Amino acid sequence: MKNRNVIYCVVFFVCVVFQFAYAEDQPIEKYSASIENRPGSSRGLVPITIKIYSFTPDDVVKKLAETLKTGGQDGLDKAIWDVKVGHVEQVGSVGLDINYVRKFDTPNGQMIRMVSSRPMSFYEFSRNVPSTDYPFGVIELTTGKDGKLTGKIIGAAKLELTADNILQIKTYGSRSARLLNVKKQ
Repeated sequence: MKNRNVIYCVVFFVCVVFQFAYAEDQPIEKYSASIENRPGSSRGLVPITIKIYSFTPDDVVKKLAETLKTGGQDGLDKAIWDVKVGHVEQVGSVGLDINYVRKFDTPNGQMIRMVSSRPMSFYEFSRNVPSTDYPFGVIELTTGKDGKLTGKIIGAAKLELTADNILQIKTYGSRSARLLNVKKQ
């Protein structure tokens, strides 16, 4: 009888631990979309899944804005690298953590902006190519007043703050693509 109680306690403890570990991967919002085929590309539409686990709180946004002002993009990149508030993945791939997520109202509806510190290739670093000045990836999902979802993804972006503390997103070359068939799941 005593061994049975010990076994029940261990099983209960393991179930509780797994429940909390699994709960971290449960998104509060989930979207599916397809990345538009780029001109000259032989690939068709690329399906992706976007999971949002939490939104970045106001106090953290203020700290990150101050970090961007004082430390520039490198400082911001270091500050958000280990933060995981979402995940984006091409269907069947490992994907990439999303480090910043905000939802805000726009004149035409609502927008969710997601920023990821993008991994760069050895080639980019070793050749010091211009794309290394664009260390972030950005996804923007917009819900119009009609409820229609649209979006875009920027593969390489530079983030800057204006004198009025407005975030400006600059795209490297033509590394921006429309998201098609955006659906909230």
